[in-house]
Amino acid sequence: MLRKNPKKNEMKVAEGHGAETIIGTGVTFDGQIKSAGDIYIAGEVKGTIESKSTVVVNQGATVEADVYARTLLVHGNLNGSVTATESLEVGETGRLFGCVQAGAVKVAEGGLLDGSCKVDSSAEGRAKPTALTPPPKEAIEG
Repeated sequence: MLRKNPKKNEMKVAEGHGAETIIGTGVTFDGQIKSAGDIYIAGEVKGTIESKSTVVVNQGATVEADVYARTLLVHGNLNGSVTATESLEVGETGRLFGCVQAGAVKVAEGGLLDGSCKVDSSAEGRAKPTALTPPPKEAIEG
């Protein structure tokens, strides 16, 4: 999504991607982020993150937040409740701890998803996020 310009030590948005919000390396943010566009995180975020598009947690980033997005890509560390209406992808360097609700989930070899997970690819499931509930006690006890 983002690439370094080899001539200048600055981040550039790759063509075709509209990252509107960038939390760069070395930046710490505590609060609520809301965006209609993409959000790219390379630093530290605590709080809540809402995007009608894509949220990217880059390798080396640390996020302690509840995240709501259409698509979520995790290549760093994320701890919190996640709703990805279309898809969640945890890359090989990604670590996600928490409750997940998504239309589709992909965890790459080496990636970690530790927590509860609800996958609902139906149109109704993608349209209305619901609270995650633990499985019935009978199901756990067998």
